Amino acid sequence: FDKEIFEKILHLKTIRKNIEQRSKGKIIISGSLKDNISYRQSKEHIGQFLVFGLVILFAMIGIVTVIEAFMFGFLSVVISYNMLICFGAIVVLYFINKAYFGKR
Repeated sequence: FDKEIFEKILHLKTIRKNIEQRSKGKIIISGSLKDNISYRQSKEHIGQFLVFGLVILFAMIGIVTVIEAFMFGFLSVVISYNMLICFGAIVVLYFINKAYFGKR
């Protein structure tokens, strides 16, 4: 299944239908962006990139927190909660990514 060929087939089919239903000799081509297959898939990719971006953000914050804990030699309550939230968010976002954007 090649999505580009499929989109071309759909486009040619609408052109053929419009030629058959000529109104005053003009070819009217109409469509909306929401009906386009690649547009719908790009919305899914944007959502997946958002989740990956959040994973990277939380990973960076967590790594900086771990480095800070090693530099000062102690793990305070605030730093431990920060690490728990960051790395917990990474795990939650991983499962969200797998559930919503996994192979279908």
